[in-house]
Amino acid sequence: MKRFRFLLFLFIVPAAALLFNGCILDAFKNLVQNMPIDYTFTLSGNTTAIPKQTGTFTLNDSKTYRDNKDKVKQLRYKAAAFCVSSNTVPSLQGDIILTLKAGSGIGATTLFSKTLAGFKPNDYLGIQAKDLPLTQTEINAINSYLSNSDLFSSMVFTTELSVQNATPANTTIALTCFLSLALEMTLNLE
Repeated sequence: MKRFRFLLFLFIVPAAALLFNGCILDAFKNLVQNMPIDYTFTLSGNTTAIPKQTGTFTLNDSKTYRDNKDKVKQLRYKAAAFCVSSNTVPSLQGDIILTLKAGSGIGATTLFSKTLAGFKPNDYLGIQAKDLPLTQTEINAINSYLSNSDLFSSMVFTTELSVQNATPANTTIALTCFLSLALEMTLNLE
């Protein structure tokens, strides 16, 4: 029994010393976590002429980014979804055109544009999200825009949302929805 205690002590003390002096923790130089960022659209009007919505957002609009911006080493695209928060016309249906651009104004470059044909907002009301599968070319365009870490704080994204072929015809609507992006954020822990 004494011999067992001695061997146990012989292994535990060095392991504890390594753990508490930080050698094990020094092995972790990077931490990878997801960074959500959302942009909300509020559409209102008559289904015969719903005005196009355009807006901009930056990485600073994400709390996760703001909390870690001094440590961000890399950002990469993970996923995109379209979500509906509220809808006043349950039978509303139409073609939703959602575009994400790098930059703002005339010089903005389209990263992706998706048409959700025959979209029924009530099918995605609340926690249900409509995944936006992107092509490899679209993913590469987003990752290319995100590749310059020196520009993270000044990066601007422009979003556009329009509705076409909306039914029921000549109906007043109020629709709140949002584009949700998930980026993979690599943090430098050194």
